[in-house]
Amino acid sequence: MKFEPRKIYVSGTNSYILTLPKDWVERLGLKKGDIVFLEIREKSICVHSQKKGKDFIDFIDDPKATFKHLFRLIIAYYIAGFSSIKMKIHNEDQRRAALFATDMLMGAEILEDIGNELQLEIFLNLERFEINSIIEKMCGVILSLLKDYKNLISSSFREKEILSSVFARENEVDRLYFLLLRLLTLSGREGIMSFFDTMNYRSAVKALERISDHLNRIFEVSINISLNEEIAEVVERFEGLVRKTIVSFFKSDRIIAEEVFEELEKVRSLLGKIKVEIEKSGSMDLNYQIIFESFERLIGYLSDIAEISIDRSILKNTC
Repeated sequence: MKFEPRKIYVSGTNSYILTLPKDWVERLGLKKGDIVFLEIREKSICVHSQKKGKDFIDFIDDPKATFKHLFRLIIAYYIAGFSSIKMKIHNEDQRRAALFATDMLMGAEILEDIGNELQLEIFLNLERFEINSIIEKMCGVILSLLKDYKNLISSSFREKEILSSVFARENEVDRLYFLLLRLLTLSGREGIMSFFDTMNYRSAVKALERISDHLNRIFEVSINISLNEEIAEVVERFEGLVRKTIVSFFKSDRIIAEEVFEELEKVRSLLGKIKVEIEKSGSMDLNYQIIFESFERLIGYLSDIAEISIDRSILKNTC
């Protein structure tokens, strides 16, 4: 975020004038006579350009890039807002990385493949997406995972087939997460969202993505063990807390966030009670240790979002 001082000038008797930074005007291709839009907030004004910035295009050529290296690089270009990525393909691992990244990124398509070169195009219109709605979709997937875990606890057998469904939904959360990061980058760059909101949203969606990862981990270790049925109560409380935490975030509501903290402490106490019972029964093993560790992480991530909600409640009228 860049701050520049500007002096206020008076024009006539009713108007005040500010100059715009030259590099900002030139970067967006604006000229004399173009229209810009002012978003009037309580204590700030955000200037939006009518024109779109130029498309971002880059070329990747790295013979030493491994599958993971190239995959991470493509993800980084996507998040940064690039609309076209050309890449030199030096081996099959790199080709697989490009194809895998395409599957993981919404709006990404292979536009051209001539053997040793690929062109990846991102067909996304920022105006078609509403960030809060995508976050709600992420929460919907997380809630479906919690519901399925409750069913797993109450079942007399463990269906390994459920893991493929869990993996698919965890991948869907990742796809939504990458999309959100791209939208947040573009929203910040185009002045649609303030720097503070961009950072807060980024932290919140990262916490949701990590919640999904740990639920996936819980499923993996739970599939072949007999589960204490009291854990179902913990999962049910998490369902309500996910909903409540996101409401506190969207509303920037400090009161609701404080209620989330109080309820999370009750969940932590319940988990401790169940853990003691399992230890007394002699059933505690590595699988259970991973489950309890992951539940503790879930508490931590929901706490992070609640903290952000409190931060937003303070900042919403000052930025």
